[in-house]
Amino acid sequence: MGGGVITSYSSTLLKSYGFTPPIAALLNTPAGLINITVTLAGGAAARYFGGRWIWLCLILALSVLGAALLAWMPKGNRSGALAGVYLVNCIVGAAPLSWQWIMSNTAGHTKRAFVAAMMNLSFGIGNIVGPLTFQAKEAPGYHTAKLALMCCWAVTLPITIGLRVYYGVVNTKRDKAVGTLVGSEEDVSAAKGFAGLTDKQNKDFRYTY
Repeated sequence: MGGGVITSYSSTLLKSYGFTPPIAALLNTPAGLINITVTLAGGAAARYFGGRWIWLCLILALSVLGAALLAWMPKGNRSGALAGVYLVNCIVGAAPLSWQWIMSNTAGHTKRAFVAAMMNLSFGIGNIVGPLTFQAKEAPGYHTAKLALMCCWAVTLPITIGLRVYYGVVNTKRDKAVGTLVGSEEDVSAAKGFAGLTDKQNKDFRYTY
């Protein structure tokens, strides 16, 4: 959903706050650095400290804050608008974390392929719909686009937390029912490991956070 803002419309939004086109383009140059930094930092934090869902929520919260600044910051507040444009670029760092989290918690040959296809489809639809929210009649403020951006990203926060709670509940129930899975894949029988069972069917499967 945010692809249009991050790629095509960042400079347009900055111009709506009174920056000249050359200055708007210049001020938008740090966006790439923010994309790279947040993506690498999020991946490293999840790798070395665990708690993938926590880092995902942090990145989402920063992105929602940026979208909120764009949506409600007074037109005369250039600093706030610039902060909003920079913060919305944090959303790029959420993509690899969310993809890896969902795929690591999906088992079954067919199910994994289906989930990957659906995520690709959703990503594509979001990037098609996102630019369409920029209505020419609303130029230069594009209030609808800013609100749509903030609302879509804000919804992902409770969904992420809900998934974490769900995974924890299921793991606890399975631990009580069949015992805690200790160690690594060796504890799972070869038959189960290569049977193509989904995460729902394989009671030895444990969700990761």
